[in-house]
Amino acid sequence: MNSEIPTIDEPRERMPVDPRTLLIGVWKCRWALAVWAIFSLALAFCMALTIAPRVWTSEAVLLYQPPSDELLAGMYKPPTIHTQLNMVKVKPSLAETRMRLKLDCTLPELGAACRIVNPRDSQLLVCEVSWDKPEQVAEVANTLTDVFIQRQERLRRMELAGVIREMDSRLAMLRQKLKKSGRLQNDESVARKRELESYRNRINTADEMYEKALTELKAAERKVAELAAMEDNLRNSLLTGNAGAGQSETISSLNIRVERIREEIMDLRAHQQDDLTSIQWEERMRFNERLLTHGFISKEAFEHEQAEYEKHLTRSVDSPRIAELKQELKDIYERMRPNSPEGVESAPMVQALSFERYQLLLELSAAKERVVQLEQSRVRLHDDFQRLAGAISAPEQQPPHLIESWVAEARQLEEALAKIRAVADSNASDFEYVSHAARPTYPTRSYRKVVFAGVSGFAMVIGVVGALFAQLINPTIRSAADASIKLERDDVAVLPELTPETKPMLAERIRALAERVRAATTNRGARVLVGSAEPGAGRSLVARELADCVARRGETVVVIDASIREARGDELGLSDFLARDEQALSKLIAPDSVPGVFHIARGRREVVPDLLASARMSTLLDELSAHFDLVIIDGPACESNSDADVLARFSDGVLLVVKADRSRGRDVRQAAQRLETAGAPVISLVLNHTAPEFVKG
Repeated sequence: MNSEIPTIDEPRERMPVDPRTLLIGVWKCRWALAVWAIFSLALAFCMALTIAPRVWTSEAVLLYQPPSDELLAGMYKPPTIHTQLNMVKVKPSLAETRMRLKLDCTLPELGAACRIVNPRDSQLLVCEVSWDKPEQVAEVANTLTDVFIQRQERLRRMELAGVIREMDSRLAMLRQKLKKSGRLQNDESVARKRELESYRNRINTADEMYEKALTELKAAERKVAELAAMEDNLRNSLLTGNAGAGQSETISSLNIRVERIREEIMDLRAHQQDDLTSIQWEERMRFNERLLTHGFISKEAFEHEQAEYEKHLTRSVDSPRIAELKQELKDIYERMRPNSPEGVESAPMVQALSFERYQLLLELSAAKERVVQLEQSRVRLHDDFQRLAGAISAPEQQPPHLIESWVAEARQLEEALAKIRAVADSNASDFEYVSHAARPTYPTRSYRKVVFAGVSGFAMVIGVVGALFAQLINPTIRSAADASIKLERDDVAVLPELTPETKPMLAERIRALAERVRAATTNRGARVLVGSAEPGAGRSLVARELADCVARRGETVVVIDASIREARGDELGLSDFLARDEQALSKLIAPDSVPGVFHIARGRREVVPDLLASARMSTLLDELSAHFDLVIIDGPACESNSDADVLARFSDGVLLVVKADRSRGRDVRQAAQRLETAGAPVISLVLNHTAPEFVKG
C-alpha cells in the first residue's frame, strides 16, 4: 500500500544559515534592541561624565640668545636653534623632569605630552605641554624648560672648557717655539734678562771689592812686618843696655796675653760668622724666591738656602764671650799707654810701636776675614749666574716670516682666550624666559563626545552582534528556508498563524498541502499519519483543515484521533473499539460539520497502548480504507512514546507537523528518521504557526 515519493537526485548546495531568516529574527528582537540602545546611551553618558579625560594645555616661551662670534672670537660655534629644538625632549631631560615632579607615567607618554615649536624666522622656543591635570600642566612645562636650560649650560661650559684646553695647549706650544727662537717678548723673559744683567753688575762689583780688599790686606801685612822689625830692634837695644829689664818682661807678658786674646776672638768669629753679610743674604734669598717662582730651582734647594740664611742670622751677633774678650783687650791697651797710671816705665818709642802694631794686627785679621767673605761671595755669584744663564737657552734660528706668524697667532690666541674665558666664567644663560607656563583656566580639549560616541556605538554593536549570535545559535525552526537548512529537506509546507488577516493565506496553503498529499497517495483509502516531534505542534488543526480541504474536493475523509493514552472522553471512540467494548464500527464514526468529513474520537476508556499494534487496529483501518477516500490518523507526539512508530506501520505517508520557533531541528530530524524507519515515508513537513514575517515572500 506504500507509494513511492519522488526524491531529488542532486541535492542543492545550502548555505549554513538563511540570511533572510536571520535578519527577520533580528528584526523581531527590535524592542529588546531598543531597550538595549537606551541602556547603552545612558551608560555612555555616565562614562563620558566620569571617566572621559579632558586635556589642559600650558606653554613656556624661551628666547635663545647665544654669544656672538665676536665674543667667542670665532673659536666656538653655539648650537643652532633647530639643534636646541631637538635637545629639549631628550630622554635624560624627560627622566629628570619625571623624577623632580614624581610623575606616574612613562618617558614615551611624557614625551608625547610635550610639543616643542620654533616659530618661523624667530629665536623662540615654545614648550607646549598637554596634560590631564590642570594643577600639573604648568609645573611640567616649567620644570622641563628649567632642566633643559641647566643641561645646556653644563654642556656649554664643558665644550668651552675643551676649547680653552685646546687653545692653551696651542698657545703653550707657540710660546715654546718663540722661546727657542728668542722672540718670546713677555714679562717672564724680560725679568730673567734683567736678573741676568743684575747678576753681571753684582759680579763686577764683587770682583772690584775683592781686588781692593786683597790689596789692602797685602799693604797691612807689609806694615805689620815693618812695625814688628822696628819693635824687635828697639827691644834688643833695651836688653843689651840692661836697662828696664823688669819693664821689658812685663811688656812681653802683656804682648803674649794680647796675642792669645786676638787668636781667641778670631776663632770665635770664624765659628759665628758666615761668609756673606746680612744684606747679601737678604738679596740672595729674594733672588732664590724668584728662581723658585719661575721654576729654575727645586723646592728642596730653596729650603736648603733658607736654612743657611737662618743659620747665618744666629751667627751674625757677637756672643757674650767675644764682648768680654774685647773689653779685656781694651783694658790691656790702656795699661800699655805711656801716661797710664798702671803702665810700666819703658821707653816711649817701644810702647808706641807696640800699640800701633797690635792695632794693625786687629785690622789685618778683619781684612783677612773680609777677603775670605768676598771670595766666597764671588764664587756663589758666579755659580748663580751660570745657572741662570743656562736656564735661558740660546735661541734657535728660524725664518723671520715664520716667527712673525707665530707671534701673530699667539696674540690672537691670547685675545680669544680672554674672551672665551670671560664667557665661560660668566653666569649668563643662552636662554631667557619670555613667559613662564601658567595654570590654565579652561581645558583645551575634551574627550567626552568621543567617549560617549565610542561607548554607545560599541554597546549598540554588542547588542546587534548579540542578537545575531542568538539567532545563529537558535536551534528552533522558524521558516521554510530554516527548515530546509537544518533538516536538509525541501518538502516543507508553511502554514501561518491563524488570524483574520492570514485566514485566506492559510486556506491557500492547506489546498497546496492537500494537493501534495493526494499526489503522494493516489489510491483510494490511503492512510496519512499526521504526527509531530513534540506535543502542542498543532497536529489536530492540520488534520482537520486537511480533511476539510479534501472533502471540499468531493472526497470522503475520516479523521481518527489515535491519542488513546489521553482517552477519557464523553463519546465512544478508538479506545472503546480496541478494548472490544464496542463491536459496531458504525457507532464510532461521527459526521463533521463539513460534508464528507467524519471523525472517530479517542474514546472513553483508557487502554493499553499495545492495542494500537493489534489485528483489531489493522482490521479497523482496512474497513475505513474500504469506505473512505482518505483516512487521516491524528497520531501522538514522537518524543513522548512509540505510539507514532506503531501507527506509521499502517500508514502510506506521514505529515510531520513542526511548530515554528518552538520545535528543535534535531528533534524533528530524529522524529522523521524514526517514522521513515517504521515504514512510512514523510510526505511533507508542515511548519505550523509560522510568523507572518517568515511566510511572506
